[in-house]
Amino acid sequence: MNKHLFTVMILFAVFSTHAQQSAATAGGDASGKSGTTAYSVGQTSYTEDVGNGSSAQGVQHAYEIYEVSKAINGAHFTMYPNPTADLVNIAVENAEKGNLSYQLYNTAGKLLSAGKLDGETTSVAMKGYASGIYLIRLYSDEQPIQTFKIIKNQ
Repeated sequence: MNKHLFTVMILFAVFSTHAQQSAATAGGDASGKSGTTAYSVGQTSYTEDVGNGSSAQGVQHAYEIYEVSKAINGAHFTMYPNPTADLVNIAVENAEKGNLSYQLYNTAGKLLSAGKLDGETTSVAMKGYASGIYLIRLYSDEQPIQTFKIIKNQ
């Protein structure tokens, strides 16, 4: 009797639980210094949690290459390439160049480098830094005017 009851309970558990809403065609686990995640390819649905950050589970996010550009008080600032491996260029158009500067920060807020924006294009060296997200803050007369997010890869 106990053997049949155990078999019925196992069959009920197998057929009544649903682990996911669709079959994944591929997947695996990835781990690094900051944590571990499991991923899969081929899911048709996802959940999203938005709070102090954002988490979308069940979808693959595209890796997008883009140019960061912003017009401020008639001046136009462009940062490229993004993502970058070696350096990022800051192009300045229609701005008073004598009073412009930049500061490069990591996501922990540590100041990594700083400099003046001289000429139309200034290059910021990124080669010595680890892969990740960095922030470049532009200043005019020592007042912050804009912050740009830069992705550093190997």
